[in-house]
Amino acid sequence: MKKKIISLAIAAISSINISAQALVHEYSAYLGGGLNALRYQMPAGNSSAGAGVDFGVGYTLLIPNKWDIHIHTGAGISLYNAKTTVNNNKTPVVTDNLKDIDGDNFEMRTTLFGYQEKQRAAYLNIPLMGKYKIDRYYFMGGFKFGIPISGKFTPKYAQKDKQIYNQGYYPAYGSTLDKPKFAGYGDFTGKAAGTEKLNFSASIILALEAGINWRLNNNLTLYAGAYFDAGLNNIAKNSRKPFINYPQGNEDNFTTNSILTSSNEKLKLKLISAGIKARLAFNSFKWK
Repeated sequence: MKKKIISLAIAAISSINISAQALVHEYSAYLGGGLNALRYQMPAGNSSAGAGVDFGVGYTLLIPNKWDIHIHTGAGISLYNAKTTVNNNKTPVVTDNLKDIDGDNFEMRTTLFGYQEKQRAAYLNIPLMGKYKIDRYYFMGGFKFGIPISGKFTPKYAQKDKQIYNQGYYPAYGSTLDKPKFAGYGDFTGKAAGTEKLNFSASIILALEAGINWRLNNNLTLYAGAYFDAGLNNIAKNSRKPFINYPQGNEDNFTTNSILTSSNEKLKLKLISAGIKARLAFNSFKWK
């Protein structure tokens, strides 16, 4: 009986040792690019997606199992871009809850001509994905948790003469004013200049990747394939800013905020990206 127990123990230890030898850690660095965009639909104007890049490091734990599925994580930086264009829009951008110099409540109705705005965002994306390899092909799927690092917008006006047309609507009187100009009414050249900050929320991202791998030597592998990431939640901040910053006492010297934060309707803003990616991976055994 004692010999049988010893034999079983030796077999179990041998099994653990074989499994441990098959346990592989894979460290990688990657670079990708393509369509990396902030996806949204503006009630006023048109939006278009932009190109961006994706780079970072990865770690894959290759565990022997009958499905041959491994666990992948890491950290990467993704840069997203988008652009909004508003030209002679029939639905003005409304800035409400304003008071004029006499203390009367009014809303500013702003019509934009040749207005363009570029938006940029940077996210730290942390993946948790499964990886499956068959021959020279690999497939990855799972989720990423995106943490916003920065957000910016840059306005631009395509026309040099007529760029902004402001009207003041007074609900108490049911009347609309387009002058005097010193009160901020009438035609103006665009006063939004430079680059300003945008705030975004964290994102949960559905992540897919597939491609081909080449073993360069016993420990080095090159992966090349295509990726697709789709944000599942709205990353737009709930806080809404007025489009017109209307300074009391200096009404004709107004400035503007981003069109993204000034929508009359609640904006649905999501991350989306698709492109190609190259990954260089180094494999190391836990025990030799």
